[in-house]
Amino acid sequence: MMTTTQTSLYQKALEAVKALSLEAQKDLIETLNNRFNLRQRQQFLREIKEVQAEYQSGQFKFGSVSTFLEELDNRETLVGLPNH
Repeated sequence: MMTTTQTSLYQKALEAVKALSLEAQKDLIETLNNRFNLRQRQQFLREIKEVQAEYQSGQFKFGSVSTFLEELDNRETLVGLPNH
């Protein structure tokens, strides 16, 4: 949930984008998608390192596929990623 300040900044950003030409909007979308994808990859790599460290330290836990998927859904909800 966004705070009032975040909503205001978001609204200002939308207004600024609206003032851009279509070509500039397209370039901005492409840039934002690239940055978003980079952040997702970085997050994924951090999670891989965490799991590797847990496994090496013996903290890795085994379970069923359904338990794994349930925990994955909960984790995606916490970080705001869409559920598949």
